[in-house]
Amino acid sequence: MKEILGKMLELEKTLPSTETIISKKIDQKNHSFYLFYNRLNKEVHFAIELETIEIPDILLPKCRGLIIKWDIIPFTIGSKKALIISCLGNYNNEIFLRVVEDLLSYLELVIEEETMIHNAIGRISMWQEF
Repeated sequence: MKEILGKMLELEKTLPSTETIISKKIDQKNHSFYLFYNRLNKEVHFAIELETIEIPDILLPKCRGLIIKWDIIPFTIGSKKALIISCLGNYNNEIFLRVVEDLLSYLELVIEEETMIHNAIGRISMWQEF
């Protein structure tokens, strides 16, 4: 994950100023995950895209240094909804990347989307104590 973010930050130097978001889809068999960087506010985001279900009525955990919210992925065609985890400030990137790596390894084998989302929120809740 660090390598992907490093490549995205290197790419930032070569892009025209009109490009505000640099994104990378994380290859997974069952679901669509994205890592993206907003050049304007210098924030890194991880998105779990919803393909088949509506946003569940679940209370989202609150974590220091991270914002977890339901939103639309800003760069996908069709404005799909997603669970988006955002890193506040560059000083939190290390813990953010650890959370993302943990989520990916924890969720990669879950096939059903609703179960995957519930598992993701449960896993993030575990991280909020850290």
